[in-house]
This record gives sequence, C-alpha cells and structure tokens, in this order.
Amino acid sequence: VFLVAACVAGAASGVFASPQQAAIADILGDAARAGTAVATFQMMADLGAVAGAMGVAKIAEHFGFEWGFIVSAFVMLCAAVVWMFAPETQHLDPLTQNDWDPAPEPA
Repeated sequence: VFLVAACVAGAASGVFASPQQAAIADILGDAARAGTAVATFQMMADLGAVAGAMGVAKIAEHFGFEWGFIVSAFVMLCAAVVWMFAPETQHLDPLTQNDWDPAPEPA
C-alpha cells in the first residue's frame, strides 16, 4: 500500500511540475539562455521538495504524523489554487509579454 501511495504521490508531483516548466518555456520562448532559466527553476523546485520534506518531518516528529499530512495537504491545496488562477502563457510574445499569434495569416 505504501509503495502504491508513493507512486501516486510521484505522479502527482510530475503533474504539477510539467505545467510550471511549460509556462517558463512559453514566457522565455527562443531566448538564448532559456535553458538556464528552466534549469534554475527546476533546481529551486527540487530544493523546495527537499526542504519541504525536512520541514514536514520535523512537524511529524513534534506533533505527530496527522499534522504532517495536514500541513502537506494545505501546501498542496494552496499551490493548486494559485495555479487555477495563473494566466495562460502559451500565446505570449517572449519579448513583450503581449498576446500574439505564432502562425501568420496567409496573404
């Protein structure tokens, strides 16, 4: 049961990470150093995963596993709510951040 739960948690993490990386790639477009920005973002996400795990471990150590799960659920809920209201980035011009149509109309 624990391994199945760990697999589901990993899949959920992947579901949240992919749209974040896609949003950064949409905003940066073909910028020369876009790979550095995406890699830096991913490293910060990894750092957050490690720091979050250590923080929840301390909460569980002092207050019990129930509070560790409650705090984890609250953080996940906050992240989900923020992403529900995040603006669409797929059609932004990387230079001006204004809407644009990447496919020009035929003449």
